Amino acid sequence: MAVIELFTNATFAVRLSPPISAQSRLQSRPNLGCNLASQDDPLSLMIGGGPDYSKRENGFDGFRHAPPHVLSQSYSFAAPVEALAVTQTVQGITPKFILAATSAGQLVQLDKRFLDPRRPIVPGGPQKMSAEDREEGLVPYGPSLGGISPLTIATHKHAIARPRAISVAPTNLESTSLAFVIGLDLFMARVAPAREFDRLNEDFNYAGLILATLGLAVGSYVTGWLADMKEVKRAWK
Repeated sequence: MAVIELFTNATFAVRLSPPISAQSRLQSRPNLGCNLASQDDPLSLMIGGGPDYSKRENGFDGFRHAPPHVLSQSYSFAAPVEALAVTQTVQGITPKFILAATSAGQLVQLDKRFLDPRRPIVPGGPQKMSAEDREEGLVPYGPSLGGISPLTIATHKHAIARPRAISVAPTNLESTSLAFVIGLDLFMARVAPAREFDRLNEDFNYAGLILATLGLAVGSYVTGWLADMKEVKRAWK
């Protein structure tokens, strides 16, 4: 059994305290990272152009602004964790996975939503969640991440001896990230958090696609010719 404690140093606060809505968090820090010299609406930004970062008020000064708030939550995991990493993609659009190397030599993929330190504590169940938390797609807090599903194990039947670190790198495909586990053994695997949405399967029916395209083209030509003939006949009546 391992305990994973996650932190984020961005814009959220509280250590395992009652949940704070997104609106309340934003209202508590009205000047953090905001642009003081331009309006917030898109029309003003388009007409007035981008902000002038040569002005002091348009820059972010870590000495003048309030320090970032920290939120942390702890989770119990079904196996001791030796290393952690986060998937990376070229454009950063694909949802991220947390990669965990266990002492048993498994590379486990964890959905980042279940390791989000902003997960609200909802005594009444998911039905009692606030509208703000629902809009952000947060999952109610639970102290345990449950067991390890075989579907989340990237190493399949293989075991990595003494894993110590995980190195990740993006690929040319936005959907795919490479994970390289370093230990007594070396293991590399492709990870697709949102499945391979920008890649065709190897058994894709190319012939069917070509035939369907040709059929649509011929059908469009024939229907257009028939429509023209109908217009000509109508004109001669």
